[in-house]
Amino acid sequence: MKDKLVNLFVDESGIADLTDFRYKYFVLTSVAIHESETTTVEGYFSLIKRKYELDILKPFHTYDLIENVNSNYKLNKKDSNKFLNSMLEFITIVPMKIYVLKIDKEEFRNNFEIKLEGLKGSKFNKEKRGILYYLAALNQFKTFVEKL
Repeated sequence: MKDKLVNLFVDESGIADLTDFRYKYFVLTSVAIHESETTTVEGYFSLIKRKYELDILKPFHTYDLIENVNSNYKLNKKDSNKFLNSMLEFITIVPMKIYVLKIDKEEFRNNFEIKLEGLKGSKFNKEKRGILYYLAALNQFKTFVEKL
């Protein structure tokens, strides 16, 4: 990356809790954007939000726009496809680096022989449920620093 200053944006998908079985995967994505490009990227993203009548000041979740039947922001099929195409174009033309880490929670529990009983009871045990998030974040930050 040419610029000395680079912004890193991080977002998750799924639930990092090891006691959650609704989501098989936990995904942590980070996006690195040169500081000199940030204003342009934010402006472009704001225009996409404006096009689909989303609040420019609030973050959104694609799940709520496309899949969540209980969402106030759910787009119809035609607009969902247009929105996905807009996001694809955004990802394609914006000068950024994207790092994705996908973790299969069942595989993680099996590989490290984690038993659900060890994640219940005390406050300490309950805090261990979120270890995936911490490990994934450390991995993302390590990758970011190595790429600088």
